[in-house]
Amino acid sequence: MKTILPFLLFALLSASKADLDTSTCGKSKGCWFAPVGCEKTDSCDNVISFARKPDGFVEFEMKSSKVGSKINYLSLGFSEDNEMGSEAVTHCAFLDKPEVHVTYNFGKSNSPLGEVNEQQAESSNVELVEATRSGDSLYCRFKQRIAPTIESQYFPRLNTSYVLLFARGKTRSPKALAPHSFDTRNADFPSVSGLKLNLDEEFDTPKTEVNDVKQMMNDEPMAEPSMSPQTRRNLVVAHGIMMIIAWMVCVAIAVFSARYLRHHWPQKTPLGLKIWFHLHRTLNVFAVIVMILSLLLIFIAKDWTWKGPWFTHSWDENFSGGALHSFFGAVALILGISQPFNSLLRCGPDHRTRPIFNWSHRTIGLIAFVNALIAIFISTLKFTSLWTDSGWALALVIFYGVCGILLVAASEYANCLERRQVSSISMEMKSNQQRRGEQVNVITRGRTSDKHKHILTALLAIVAGLAIAIATILIVLCAAS
Repeated sequence: MKTILPFLLFALLSASKADLDTSTCGKSKGCWFAPVGCEKTDSCDNVISFARKPDGFVEFEMKSSKVGSKINYLSLGFSEDNEMGSEAVTHCAFLDKPEVHVTYNFGKSNSPLGEVNEQQAESSNVELVEATRSGDSLYCRFKQRIAPTIESQYFPRLNTSYVLLFARGKTRSPKALAPHSFDTRNADFPSVSGLKLNLDEEFDTPKTEVNDVKQMMNDEPMAEPSMSPQTRRNLVVAHGIMMIIAWMVCVAIAVFSARYLRHHWPQKTPLGLKIWFHLHRTLNVFAVIVMILSLLLIFIAKDWTWKGPWFTHSWDENFSGGALHSFFGAVALILGISQPFNSLLRCGPDHRTRPIFNWSHRTIGLIAFVNALIAIFISTLKFTSLWTDSGWALALVIFYGVCGILLVAASEYANCLERRQVSSISMEMKSNQQRRGEQVNVITRGRTSDKHKHILTALLAIVAGLAIAIATILIVLCAAS
């Protein structure tokens, strides 16, 4: 008992000492309180402090209250703007033992250190001082070198101003971060400083107005955000829903009707056009309109900036989930919107260049559709916060693709059997006519063709039913997130 007592006393003293002292904010260190104005009523959920030290480090403190039992990391991002994407992140992980590590946000995806030299440099540039979990609070104090010993985007130079992004969440690995909450109503939704904070500032003269963050730190103001995070999220969700409707429902049914309904209802020609053509054109035009509106929404949400690959971006940035989604989505959109204009080049059915048009139109449409499905697949795989259950969303997209391949294969097989049957009947009739001294080419469409039409009609019904059902479930999973 006597041997255990000193350890208990030490633990109690450490726990009591491990707290963020706000009385020195603006005097010996800079502080950022969240939510805004909470320091006036002493009701802050999150407090972050920073102070330059003589040894060439900045000492950071993070304290987060009202933390759920599953929350096991606190993270601090050093950003040039007030949005996640392209910033270094330092986090404290509370798993088996407290640890501090650095990662980087490539778009909306967070990546741990990958290069051996960067991993080796981590311990000399970031140092954990202390970290504790006490009740519903997490506290972490760490030091980070102002001028890193290695040139790497993972290690920011702290002798400048940054917008701080604070987040907390649950992770399985101490060296990597899992997605945080994206629900603005949730206490675990990230906080943004709203100011570019000078992390290298020397606090050598007392400040009188410690509750005023701007006066306290004399930092560079940021432009007011054009819209709230919830509005941005709503626009992103609306973008996703509209793309699901356009590609997975409208385009899918339009393509199937053009490919497999050409010989249906030959005598019915409303406005001089066959029914399959009306279906194909109407659905595709509607889809293109929805695509354009969806494009406008996502650009508004992203402040009219391109988030895909670019020449000046790093390899990791260009191959992040967000960048790849933007790339495949852009290819699909450009090709999809070009199809109505491409159709204006359609020549007569008997024109010698008609096969060229047919194959180019089909090829462009197929490439566009495949790229759209890849973009949707990436969204379920990488943008997990946009779905109430990203696992189900991913499974549904895969199921949709597999069903699409099987249904197209079944339709092509039915067409192949029909062509063989027609060819067999035609050759038999031609042989009989030639034996009587006549030269006649005959193509017969009788009961077999009717059966073939019924098969294709049934397959179209299955395609439409599956497309609408899967799209509806995906929309619910996305809208309810």
